[in-house]
Amino acid sequence: VQTAQSGYGIGRNSQSDVLAARAALVMLEDRLSQIERQSRNASWTLARWIGDDAKRQISSSPPE
Repeated sequence: VQTAQSGYGIGRNSQSDVLAARAALVMLEDRLSQIERQSRNASWTLARWIGDDAKRQISSSPPE
């Protein structure tokens, strides 16, 4: 967004470029929020099944 605004300020970008950049940012923030909600819900659901073990860190590699 800052790059688009800077370009707009010096005449390289149009106002629609700035608005498109802002819209893309809002969509990304929305998607991030959705993923965070899904993650919390999955953790909560897992905790219902296995208890406090749901809060443990998983290992960096799967068992062989």
